[in-house]
Amino acid sequence: MSYVDMAYLKKTDIRNGVIHYRRRKTGQYLEISLTRELKSILSFFSPFVKGSPYLFPVIRSKEKERVQYENGLRLQNHYLKKLTHTLGLSAPLSTHVARHTWATIAKKEYIPLAVISEALGHNSQKTTQIYLASLDNRILDEANLKIARAIKKVG
Repeated sequence: MSYVDMAYLKKTDIRNGVIHYRRRKTGQYLEISLTRELKSILSFFSPFVKGSPYLFPVIRSKEKERVQYENGLRLQNHYLKKLTHTLGLSAPLSTHVARHTWATIAKKEYIPLAVISEALGHNSQKTTQIYLASLDNRILDEANLKIARAIKKVG
């Protein structure tokens, strides 16, 4: 889920154990079942949103919602950048990296492109193909190494 969609989620978006929402970028309607892990995350944030209509403590009032979202996004990415340095990672972490990571894992687990596309809220599978093509090429690199080793064994 994109950060903007997460930030604007309201408690009323949860009905019968399912989050119902519309992507802000594309307008696509999505439903996400509440997994045990997701329930745990919501439970963690629950004390921070008492009396608020929102699920997460990003937007705290109806006034200047967009500014609150943008400030929350900036702050989250700031903390992720600090975490990048603390962990000594070569690639920077960001809120968007989570979406990339989910899509990469889904691809590696042979989840059908149509499912990945729908989960990401893309309007077309072509968008998802472009998105996935821009991701990590390690699988292809590993395949090429295995083929090269196999060729050496034969030769």
